[in-house]
Amino acid sequence: MAGHSSELVSFQLSRLQSDEDGPRIGRLIFQGRDPIDTPHYVAISSRGAVPHLSQDMMRENTSIRALYTAVEDFIEKASLHSQVPPVFNCPTSADESPLRKFIALQKDALLILGTRRIPPLPCPASSTASSISIITSLGVGMLECTDYAEAVQKLRPDIVLGMGDVLFGHKPSVKRKDVMGDRTLAWLKELISAMEDEDDGTPRTALFAPILPIEAEQQSYYVGALQDELRDSVSGLVLYDSASVGAIPENMRGLPRLYLGDATSPHRLLDAMALDMDVFTVSFITEATDAGIALDFSFPALSDANTVGQLPLGIDMWSSAFAHNVSPLLGNCQCYTCTNHHRAFVQHLLNAKEMLGWVLLQLHNHHIVDEFFAGARDSIHGGSFEGERLMFEKTYTAELPAKTGQGPRLRGYQFRSEGKGGPRKNPIAFRPLDDGKEKLAEAALPSSDVDAENLGLQEFAEKLELCNTCSFTVTTQIFLAVCSNRKIFQSIPANVCIVPLNGHLVNGGYIFFVPFVGSFVGSNMTSTTPTKWLKAIQSLIYIQQIFAPLNIPSSLSFISCSHKNLTLKLLDTLNMKIILSLSVLAGLRLASARIGDLTYFSAGLGSCGITSTGNDAVVALSLPMMANGDNPNTNFMCGSQISIRNPTTGQTAEATVVDTCQACALNDIDASESLFSTLAGGLGAGRVPVEWGENILRD
Repeated sequence: MAGHSSELVSFQLSRLQSDEDGPRIGRLIFQGRDPIDTPHYVAISSRGAVPHLSQDMMRENTSIRALYTAVEDFIEKASLHSQVPPVFNCPTSADESPLRKFIALQKDALLILGTRRIPPLPCPASSTASSISIITSLGVGMLECTDYAEAVQKLRPDIVLGMGDVLFGHKPSVKRKDVMGDRTLAWLKELISAMEDEDDGTPRTALFAPILPIEAEQQSYYVGALQDELRDSVSGLVLYDSASVGAIPENMRGLPRLYLGDATSPHRLLDAMALDMDVFTVSFITEATDAGIALDFSFPALSDANTVGQLPLGIDMWSSAFAHNVSPLLGNCQCYTCTNHHRAFVQHLLNAKEMLGWVLLQLHNHHIVDEFFAGARDSIHGGSFEGERLMFEKTYTAELPAKTGQGPRLRGYQFRSEGKGGPRKNPIAFRPLDDGKEKLAEAALPSSDVDAENLGLQEFAEKLELCNTCSFTVTTQIFLAVCSNRKIFQSIPANVCIVPLNGHLVNGGYIFFVPFVGSFVGSNMTSTTPTKWLKAIQSLIYIQQIFAPLNIPSSLSFISCSHKNLTLKLLDTLNMKIILSLSVLAGLRLASARIGDLTYFSAGLGSCGITSTGNDAVVALSLPMMANGDNPNTNFMCGSQISIRNPTTGQTAEATVVDTCQACALNDIDASESLFSTLAGGLGAGRVPVEWGENILRD
């Protein structure tokens, strides 16, 4: 490399306390880039761009002077060793950075390259002696140290962060801590060696070495090698935990420190500044933007005698209270959003799901954080930082306001599922056009003597008479409903079952469905209370399947009819899907078993709210079996018992439904590890065909 790494970056400290830790201000200078006064922040990118901001918007309307990028954003799982990622093929001249040109970053902004995104997603795979686990847009992969060094050579960022053996999402074991320092040291030497092979005349890259988030004693050998062997090659330090400051050797205290730790609020930022951190990655900026929150805080905190209690850190712009508010987001804010637009406009954009709403919030939120760091630097320079930090903690709440609206659509590389059956991160945006009508057109009307099972699997549309005076056409699937316990409903005919309309009563009773006749009849049920009726229904009636959403109205405006002493009113608050597509099967175990594939999963807290272990006999059913996307916590299948049989071996078992399997086909089952081993003879089988049936009689 043309020169030592430590010569590439100049860090001028205005205050350096050699005998004790404390906040400090300085200036980070890289040749050809805008200087950065510290403490300051580095903007976080997603696949090369600050979320919601185009490069020209970022250049013209923000004060962003440094951008953090991650290698895992630009490589795919399949391209780690086979295909060449497109960023490596970006045509450039000898003095250009392919990465800078690929993401169209302005020349005066500092470009930083690391291995993982900020904040990083926990990886299921563990690091090896030569690689770390990463999550690309196509799945989990392993990033070899040699591949990372090659990427640095080709992409030529201004600053590269050394590859550290750092765990995210959980703490390392004692045995793991023993090898973290050795691995990181070996990887750092490999990277330095590769960087020194660069040809003269190419852009030079400075190296920031990681300080591991473990005790100083457990990384003493690694830190000793840093200060003795590698000091001239290191231009700065990367810290993942503020407690690691004590591990920094004396002769490296003057180096700039990039903090990648848990800075999830301005309070955490101030705490890290108090421990000598210089440059930060601030993930809560984009998190607030995605949540529709306009940041509203300043440092030093503005005192207001009329304020009662702590102030929120932001304003929820989803609130309908701003629908007619034409004032700026903040009265004294000079950002692009506040000087050109108002609260009502931003609130409208969010509710209309217009991308411009998040763009305007992102501009505002970055400006607020810019002013926050400027105030912190002035406070440190004036010697009042500690007192104003304590005042800030008293003035503002510790966390951002809770998210109330649906943010922009999340991508697979932005989150990792907490487990099978977890809630959807994104709502269903599109459905097949006329899918329901096509199914109904292909289905034949059932005869009056059709058996219960076939009727339950059939789709039909039939005009049902209501009270002889008004009617509506059922435009979706209807299943047979039968009563499960005659002791409670002795006054009800044997071929009639209760079908609750979303828990709404009609003259103190319920609507009854006579399945073999196909008409609704009413009855006043005054022998018990509505609460007992509803409880009985919830305990005795099992919703077997609410089918895929069809092309029908989401609500029924108003229907009213009278027959004798019964008045029926269906208001617009009733859900049309519940009324028209309610499917009910109650009674004994199904006459014929379902046939599907059995797989296994790691047990835990399921979507039914039931916590289990790998030794429990529990299963997760497919999404259609769990009410087709409705909340599984209110689904009657949660906690029910099913019987499972392996037709190959004859092995049988009973299991409890505790979760939803998002990836399972209709009749497939995901079982706990112990249950799978019992039925399949071990975990090695992976997937086996089984027969199963529901036992829907519960206490």
